[in-house]
Amino acid sequence: MTGKTHASIGVMSVLTVLQPITVKEAVFYIGVASIGSVICDIDVSKSDSRNKLNHVVLFMLFAFIALLCIENYFHVGIIDYIRNDNNLYRMWSGFILGIAVCILGIRTPHRSFMHSIPGMCCIGFATYLISPSALAPMLVAMTSHILIDMLNHKKVRILYPLKSGIALGLCKSDGVINTALFVLGILGTTYYVMLHFFHFQF
Repeated sequence: MTGKTHASIGVMSVLTVLQPITVKEAVFYIGVASIGSVICDIDVSKSDSRNKLNHVVLFMLFAFIALLCIENYFHVGIIDYIRNDNNLYRMWSGFILGIAVCILGIRTPHRSFMHSIPGMCCIGFATYLISPSALAPMLVAMTSHILIDMLNHKKVRILYPLKSGIALGLCKSDGVINTALFVLGILGTTYYVMLHFFHFQF
């Protein structure tokens, strides 16, 4: 499926499954879902999600290396500050793990590691380290991505590194069903927001 379809279905799935109560919570969930619903496709060489995430990964690596260099040459106490703040230390650990998982995902075939249960566990653990509140929306969004990819003809290696996978062969990645799912995601998200936050009755 296309990136916009994964994003719309991912956001709708997160809102429907997790039922955020406050506007703040809903916005947070939508933000996490937007990432989680496309992160699986960083293993596609021409995907929009990979092109964008490659820049993010490079920027974060540059920032981390720059931080280490500054600490090494100027001894400003950055490492001690991180060690004294467990939350900050855990967050950076999650970022580093997330980068490592993404790099691994880029180097694996499409619909293999990043579309598997082991891949979800790795991304999920990195997400938990960054923000425990983001774990549930991340996993729901990734699950929605994997499930709708199973509708296509190319198998999803859900138990990677095993070679076997699931492909129901019901549609093409950019066909009519893809468009229908995109529209469903938009309508479902709109319905949830209007019903729960604007009290609009359809």
